[in-house]
Amino acid sequence: MKDEDKLKNLIKGYNGMQKAVAESILFNVDGYNSLKDFFNDFWKSGCSSGIIYGMIYYKETYKFFDKFSDEIFDLLDEIKEETGEEFSNYKSSDRKNTLAWLAYEETARKIATDLKIEC
Repeated sequence: MKDEDKLKNLIKGYNGMQKAVAESILFNVDGYNSLKDFFNDFWKSGCSSGIIYGMIYYKETYKFFDKFSDEIFDLLDEIKEETGEEFSNYKSSDRKNTLAWLAYEETARKIATDLKIEC
């Protein structure tokens, strides 16, 4: 089974932010030979590279943050438990944008893990 088909099957079990990110990846993989190629390119610079349609402009990242803010803060708590890194004092010129990108990238990493794609 192709990775894209595996992702479509995974999407059925996802909800909320995870579903939105998975659907976005499925949309953005167009033009790549495989999901692995997409992820390899994505991991080079993440969302800041502009590779993710719908996560480029502040208007888009703010919308993502506002829609999934509860899940984003839950994810930040998970990251803190796993790494000890505290994000409440995270310095950024635009915290909403930065946290939206962080949440998208971390969720994409988890999806790649679910697909058994190492990047």
